[in-house]
Amino acid sequence: MYHRLFCLLTATFAAFLPFASAQDCTVPSLPPLFTARLAWQSGNADISSVATVAVGNMNPQDDSIPEIIVGEGGSLTADSRLIFFRGDGSNAAAPKYLTLPSSFDTYPVPGPTIGDIDRDGIPELLISCKDRTIRVYKSYSETTTEPMQLWVTSSSTLDYTDQRPLLADFTGDGIPEVYAGSDIYAFNLSNPAAPSLDKLIDGPVNRGRANYSSYLEGACNPTAVDLLSVADCNGDPDCAGLELAAGPVIYSIDLTTSDGDGFQIKVKRDLNLMMAPSMAFGDGYTAAADIDLDGVTDVIVASRRLTPNTETGIYVWNKNGLIRFMPYPINVINSGGMPCIANVYDDTQSGFATDLPEIISTCSINLTCFSLHASDQDPVAPWWWSLPTSDQSGWTGTSVYDFNGDGISEIVYRDEQNFRIMYGGPEPLPSGVDYERNWYKHPCFSGTADEYPVVADADNDGETEVIISGATTYLGGKARLNVFKSSGYPWAPCRNLWNQFNYFVTNVNDDLTIPAQQPDHTIEYPAPGSGNRPFNQYLAQRPLLNDNYQTYFLAPDATASVLSVDCEKESVTIELQICNNGDAVRPQGIPVSFYEENPVLAPASRIGWVHLTQ
Repeated sequence: MYHRLFCLLTATFAAFLPFASAQDCTVPSLPPLFTARLAWQSGNADISSVATVAVGNMNPQDDSIPEIIVGEGGSLTADSRLIFFRGDGSNAAAPKYLTLPSSFDTYPVPGPTIGDIDRDGIPELLISCKDRTIRVYKSYSETTTEPMQLWVTSSSTLDYTDQRPLLADFTGDGIPEVYAGSDIYAFNLSNPAAPSLDKLIDGPVNRGRANYSSYLEGACNPTAVDLLSVADCNGDPDCAGLELAAGPVIYSIDLTTSDGDGFQIKVKRDLNLMMAPSMAFGDGYTAAADIDLDGVTDVIVASRRLTPNTETGIYVWNKNGLIRFMPYPINVINSGGMPCIANVYDDTQSGFATDLPEIISTCSINLTCFSLHASDQDPVAPWWWSLPTSDQSGWTGTSVYDFNGDGISEIVYRDEQNFRIMYGGPEPLPSGVDYERNWYKHPCFSGTADEYPVVADADNDGETEVIISGATTYLGGKARLNVFKSSGYPWAPCRNLWNQFNYFVTNVNDDLTIPAQQPDHTIEYPAPGSGNRPFNQYLAQRPLLNDNYQTYFLAPDATASVLSVDCEKESVTIELQICNNGDAVRPQGIPVSFYEENPVLAPASRIGWVHLTQ
């Protein structure tokens, strides 16, 4: 008996991703279907529930798997260990622990920050401790008892125990400086046997600090970004390069001695002086992006308007003055969380000619999507939407990512009870999105401080993960590490790093060095006039981008051929050769079906099928 059989891979990538290109094995976007799953969880509930993780490959000389680094949790006074997980979860039950000489602040956890400071190809790690020093560690190893070696301890102390040490290259010489609030530290690596980290500038009051009660006044998040030109500063050369934005102030930073005036931090713009006496604004978490797309980088601050009446909200300003103050839906005591900036709502669907970025920020028991366009429509309610949350403190953060590559980012958030991936666009809500705007929700408990979920390719497998601390039941300050990934269509592949709390992509290179000249994250790419601003975001991850700076997905390209057919009385044995010539690994479980006739040319009856398992 002999049957003329035709074999068809019924779920080749052309079916799995419907816009696959045979020429380059990529696709531009995915259908708007969104599912997720908990990929793995740490074995012990000993990490801090209020810590934001850092992600990066700490030993690239040994392997290609990034590490996930997070602070210990559970004690309000004595947590002194950083915990290192492999991004693939292979040591989830037995991670590496680094014991610090001093404990770190536990509410909020101030770090860690990672970057290749000395450009030797192996990243370093920074953390501030309760003795108010910054410690820098090097040479991560999975084979030693202590996974990193203490390299440098700052020679001067911080103003507050919870100031975050952040990295930027103010001098443009390739060796980054550390800014913690408005204090600036510099590395001296001239003697490799005895490097130092010295405070060159003891900054003033405005430091991008949390605007809350006194015990949180050190929770700092200014942003180092190029906001001014020399011409903007009447010829002052100190305005060449990066400035420091901290609440209502823009500082120039001078770390050279050759100009004869020593180290200086100077106020180059003070919004309160520009507005006085009609209006004044407080300090607060500080982000940067071009919110109105006018070509001028804006400063976005979660804080208070102090006069003419005290009111909490978001204010947006730049070197030319105030753009907008947008109040929170509830005038709470605590200012809101770190502003997150991205296109999450297509403004053109609401009748506007331009699609401006949104500002996503929390305040007590609320998550709000602010918009300049919405503010134009209704200054009293300057948001596209606002939702209740379970976050009593109101200063958690969010991050964003365009998971399906359609140009509109999803919102990633965890309040006191649930981890959520959310739809930010206009109503009616798409199929699969619940009334709380959730594409996906998973129980994940925390006491909450200013932590937020991190988006990165944590296992370097070409697919994106989301990493957040949290517990299955409320455990106070203790939690497990939770890593989520897609359970259906793969999420757009992204970078395998997230190096510090105020991450905005262009602040760090792919190899974890810090750019000597930070690229402008607000401009159009690949050229002016393209209308494409892939980096005009804050607390957002970068997907894979092609030469035109458009998102793409790597795709498998599976083909099948028949090597032999062996006919017996009761069966037919077919030997197939299946090859993948594409740029991505072929997913497991693809079904191969068998037909008596060619199903491509005419209707045919399927007579059998198998799943590919390898």
